[in-house]
Amino acid sequence: MYCDDAADGEDTLDWIAGQPWCNRMVGMSGSSAGATTTFAAASTRHPTLRAFFAQAGASSIYDHVALTS
Repeated sequence: MYCDDAADGEDTLDWIAGQPWCNRMVGMSGSSAGATTTFAAASTRHPTLRAFFAQAGASSIYDHVALTS
């Protein structure tokens, strides 16, 4: 669960950055599971990601998801 979110987020940001319509200043947002995905993508410190807003997501998947399952 969520184990590939950071790598997938980085790949997605790479793809967005390569598009002709992108100015290489990308923002992300998400709530609940989307917030956890946003946190994971932000953890890669991708140079294109300039801002993110994560609402009501777990900051630690290990502590808040894996241990409670």
